[in-house]
Amino acid sequence: MSNNVYNLKNIPSMPERILSALAYLTFGFVGIILLIISAITKTSLKQFVKFNIFQSVLIGFLFAFVQVTYNVFAAIFNLIGYIPIIGRFINSLFQFIVYYLMGFPLFMGFSLLSLVIILLVLYLTIITLLGKFPYIPLLSNIIKGFLK
Repeated sequence: MSNNVYNLKNIPSMPERILSALAYLTFGFVGIILLIISAITKTSLKQFVKFNIFQSVLIGFLFAFVQVTYNVFAAIFNLIGYIPIIGRFINSLFQFIVYYLMGFPLFMGFSLLSLVIILLVLYLTIITLLGKFPYIPLLSNIIKGFLK
């Protein structure tokens, strides 16, 4: 799976590129549908499409995990806020960390975390549309090991 060494047989076709890009734009939803269709019709997907589908699904799960974890911690610290004296301090500290470091609205309601996620998805989509394997240091290595 080299990024820049292709012979003419290994260059992904435009439909493969578009389907892979759609998998990133939907956080893996289109990828899961493609895997189900592939399993039902008993056809094999090309390495390029499989790599991008699995990476987009993994990114979608990580994004969902971050959202759920944030909501759980917010509920816990909201409850801690009702403890006399220290509760307000701990709740204020949590709100400071979450609001200013993770969720500070930069522009029109976008937080720093959402901006990073949007930029990551745009990077992955553009590289995929160019017909190259997008690389995210830890995640791509996991996917490459899984597909071998």
